[in-house]
Amino acid sequence: IGATSYVLNQLQSEEDSGVEWWKEVEKSPFIQGLIPSTDVAGALVGSIIVFKVADAIGRRREMQIAAVLYLVGAIFEMVASNSTWGASLGLTVLFIARFIYGIGCGFAMHGAPSYIAEMAPSEIRGTLVALKEAMIVVGMVLGYGFGFFLQHESGAWKFTYGVSIPLSIFMLVGVTSLPPSARWLALTGRIDEARESLSYVYSQGAEDILRDIVDQMEAEKNRVASVGGQVASLFDRRYRKCLVAGVGVVILQQVTGQPSILYYANTIFKEAGMSSYAAVLTGVFKLFATLGSVVLVDKYGRRFLLFV
Repeated sequence: IGATSYVLNQLQSEEDSGVEWWKEVEKSPFIQGLIPSTDVAGALVGSIIVFKVADAIGRRREMQIAAVLYLVGAIFEMVASNSTWGASLGLTVLFIARFIYGIGCGFAMHGAPSYIAEMAPSEIRGTLVALKEAMIVVGMVLGYGFGFFLQHESGAWKFTYGVSIPLSIFMLVGVTSLPPSARWLALTGRIDEARESLSYVYSQGAEDILRDIVDQMEAEKNRVASVGGQVASLFDRRYRKCLVAGVGVVILQQVTGQPSILYYANTIFKEAGMSSYAAVLTGVFKLFATLGSVVLVDKYGRRFLLFV
């Protein structure tokens, strides 16, 4: 998001873009909207795919796939900056790269919180989820920061996108060093491996925790069977309020335009006559707000933060 906010402006400048198709971007609001939208479309497709395969591949594999897709997407985003390419080829490669990157977002946005929920001790689970959100915002701020410093370097938008290459590799290595989710292992009948996975996180009591996981899974299977299947269980009366709250928060985030503001922050501030570093400050403010939730979530609970 942060990187794209500056890249959009660079691609509309003959001096800053370093490509022959800058005028097509400058003259077409549709293309200007499509550049960030392909990322979002990819995330939607990734979410649909992961819904189908999550229980088959596990949370760790989801995050590994996400890291690889981030890496491939970032590489092709850099390749799209080839100064000898025309608009058709350059924009097509850029759109495909953004779409691939978005699919990675879809995998990561499911895999990371699910892994935390299934593996983290309850007393720090909320903090870890909040830290995951904080790291997303840190990445956003880095995108804003690199975009700001490279905005007037010809063709340097490829480096603004390319910064995510080493971060993707770091993510891949880090995730690979983690054990698979114990709950997923138990779900697939690999009880001994689930016990080893829990021992990675818990110095003691792994056996009791594993027994609780197995009991919860059995109870969930019985409940799902009693209401007519997994999809029908989502609309069980006991979960209705939680479902409405969760879906409602996501919908409100989108319809209020918050993600769009972040994508077009640099353009908005530029047209308002403000300095281009205002977009960076927006990201920094969002980071401080997110870090506030890291401090407060386990002290005051999720419900309190939703009211705030």
